[in-house]
Amino acid sequence: MLNLDRGREAAIRDLDAIIARLRGLSPRDWDRPTPDAGWTIRHLAVHLTETIPFLTGVLGDIIAVRLGQRPTEEAGDLVMLDSSDDAIAAAFTQDRNAFFHTIAAMEDGDLETVVPGGGSGFERSGSLYLALSVIEAGIHRFDLDSAMGAPDAGLDEQTILACDAVLPAHMARFAEGTGAHPDAPVSFAFTGSSFDRRLTWTGTEWTQDTEAPAGVHEIRLHGDDSAIMLFLYGRIRVDGPGSDRLRFGTNSAADRELAAQFKTFVPGP
Repeated sequence: MLNLDRGREAAIRDLDAIIARLRGLSPRDWDRPTPDAGWTIRHLAVHLTETIPFLTGVLGDIIAVRLGQRPTEEAGDLVMLDSSDDAIAAAFTQDRNAFFHTIAAMEDGDLETVVPGGGSGFERSGSLYLALSVIEAGIHRFDLDSAMGAPDAGLDEQTILACDAVLPAHMARFAEGTGAHPDAPVSFAFTGSSFDRRLTWTGTEWTQDTEAPAGVHEIRLHGDDSAIMLFLYGRIRVDGPGSDRLRFGTNSAADRELAAQFKTFVPGP
């Protein structure tokens, strides 16, 4: 489980880094493309003014179970893609402040608290929404840094831990909802320095066994934890920027093609 103190420190640190970067952008920079396909920096910033208040609201509901009331919060003004650069940055800063005020009130016991709502099949627990907060801040900090050409853009230990707890730990659940699958049985294995995840299409269902079933072809990707996680979250692609940080167990063109389709089979964050 993600540690509360380290998790919230990571989320606030990355939100603050995003704000600092946004406030230093030139007008032209706001239209730079990001690794999140189809999104510019402007899309990313407006998205954050929607998701951070949502996460703040759920965490507030969780804290209210213990306190009897939600921490006071004031989200920023509503902004859209055609809002001014300054208005978007100001709204996001206010959203960050409301998030900070809320998450600072969390206690370790809140991580086990579950509140009603949601339709994703995941319980709305404190531990999940702490992880989602760290992911949202960390992944989008990477998006922004990468869009601005930062050579060392990546994910830190806490963001990797949070990311692993959501998508990689539940890949079969994400895959089941799409109806998409390879034409033949195949097992995708992802090996970093601190985690090893596997997803297998058996021909009839998706499973997450620790080993590939006998006779099932394996596609294995190796790399540093950050690179593997960025691949799983759709930020590094097989033949795009950052792909040199991934290593395949084979050099088969067919394997690379199937790996390139992975986010079709396993969409999500």
